[in-house]
Amino acid sequence: MQAVIITTEHYHTTCWEKAFAPVLVSTTWQKNSPAQTTPIFIYHKVKDWEQAVRELSLHHNVIVLSSQLTLSELQSALSLGAKGYMDAAAGIASYQAAATAIGQGALWVPPAILEQLSKFLTTHLNKQYQAQVAHPDLTKRENEVMLLAKQGLTNKEIAGTLFISERTVKQHLTATFAKLGIKDRLQLILHT
Repeated sequence: MQAVIITTEHYHTTCWEKAFAPVLVSTTWQKNSPAQTTPIFIYHKVKDWEQAVRELSLHHNVIVLSSQLTLSELQSALSLGAKGYMDAAAGIASYQAAATAIGQGALWVPPAILEQLSKFLTTHLNKQYQAQVAHPDLTKRENEVMLLAKQGLTNKEIAGTLFISERTVKQHLTATFAKLGIKDRLQLILHT
């Protein structure tokens, strides 16, 4: 598999030659290079790397290389048109896997960044979801019990999840039903 690496004069790794044959390593880029399927890796410290990604990604599969992976840089790279983002110090297998993935139309994001992103989204979306579905007339705990009941959990499962007794779950559900003017779990599930 061939590859093009655009880097600075000060950053080079023999990993590139081992991962790709042939590999073209350059410190410059050309705006009007012909379209090709060869992946282009652009080191994030190259002068005007953002412009290079924007221009080259119009006709090429581009992966941004970074010496310090961050969610904000990932967001910038993808919004500029890059198909991937990875650690510049990654191993041969990672370079090859990234090139193969983007060649098949997938995005390439390192597992460490995916884990950070997953944690952020889970926390953020969970808080956002709970804020949207929380009923203002219910206490915080009643809202928690209501959300779990709407997901179909039994009283015992709700009790285990929230570390409370089943009797307390029943009390919260009874109070919730009264405040919302409903009679049972089915109405609770249908209640918006």
